[in-house]
Amino acid sequence: MKILIIGGGISGLAVALALHRTGQQVTVFERSQAIQEVGAGLTIWPNAIRVLQELGLTNVIPEIGMPAHYRTIRTWRGALLSQIEVDAIAGSPMRLMHRADLQGALFNALRDASIPVELGARCTGFSQDENGVHAQFADGRTADGDLLVGADGIRSVVRGQLFGIPNIHYTGYTSWRGIAEVDARYIPLGISSETWGVGRRIGLIPLRNGRMYWFAAYTTPEGQGKDQSSAERKQEVQELFRGWHDPIEPILEATDRSRILRNDVYDIAPLAHWSQGRVVLVGDAAHAMSPNMGQGGCQAIEDAPVLAQCIQASADIPTALHAYEARRKPRTSRVARQSRRIGQLSQVNNPQLYPVRNILVKALYTRALSKELKWLLQSTI
Repeated sequence: MKILIIGGGISGLAVALALHRTGQQVTVFERSQAIQEVGAGLTIWPNAIRVLQELGLTNVIPEIGMPAHYRTIRTWRGALLSQIEVDAIAGSPMRLMHRADLQGALFNALRDASIPVELGARCTGFSQDENGVHAQFADGRTADGDLLVGADGIRSVVRGQLFGIPNIHYTGYTSWRGIAEVDARYIPLGISSETWGVGRRIGLIPLRNGRMYWFAAYTTPEGQGKDQSSAERKQEVQELFRGWHDPIEPILEATDRSRILRNDVYDIAPLAHWSQGRVVLVGDAAHAMSPNMGQGGCQAIEDAPVLAQCIQASADIPTALHAYEARRKPRTSRVARQSRRIGQLSQVNNPQLYPVRNILVKALYTRALSKELKWLLQSTI
């Protein structure tokens, strides 16, 4: 089949590779003028690592991803609340990497496979009938195919045309992200860590080449700080975490203010369906979730082989797409619910509940999350 993929992010590129490996003719359409994404790190858990290996990235993963064997949570003073040994659950570590490095690796794999990627192609809509699907782009380009895959993110144009704009839900907290180049003594190797306070938290994710990716979350009304300058963004996040345990303050100080991003955090209400006729959604377009389990990108990657397998198994496109939904929706919905619960727990904004939350986390959280991770990392997709 001739398949049109709208979106050249991690989801779209992974789906393109998976479909190509089953013999489909694939073209990716990306609205940006270049495949690039800055300022963000990713935690790629073993469930997604296995898929990337199946897609031919086995040798690339160690080059772009720092292995992490532990996931820890601490209080703002540095006391340990929870420590999960990933290897003990999954048999292998997770990998910490820059989003742009993973996106670049996937793009290089597409180029090596001669899969076309059309840049500067902003999809404005599509039409379909029993014979095919027709996509339109802002610059006047058009494309025809047998199937259209919407991999265009949380504010998906494809999803909007299929089902209308769903309830995009503000989680209650805003987020800063940045990457610092710091001295090696500030980089705790092999550990992905979070530190929880009252209505605020910060995560530290070591990357290769002496870089530390960090993200910070703060419970605040939606839309605050949208007009901040880069200096104001940095100043606010530094003030929020003043006095927190090492190496938080030095890492924030070492971050170039022009490279600090700030965005409110959203997820979407579950959709009744992900497909209609010859059009289907993948990744954030289908199941955008909050980042609290580090599974948003992982679940998008997982979509790729399942969609490819279902299309290969059935010549009837709607039947194949319904099979894909049936396999993926229960799993992604469970992960999204768990991620939402962790966000609510980590962002407790009542000083009186803070010590109670910490006691519960220390007593129960590690066992509960380990059980959930065992299901997630050991079960098949």
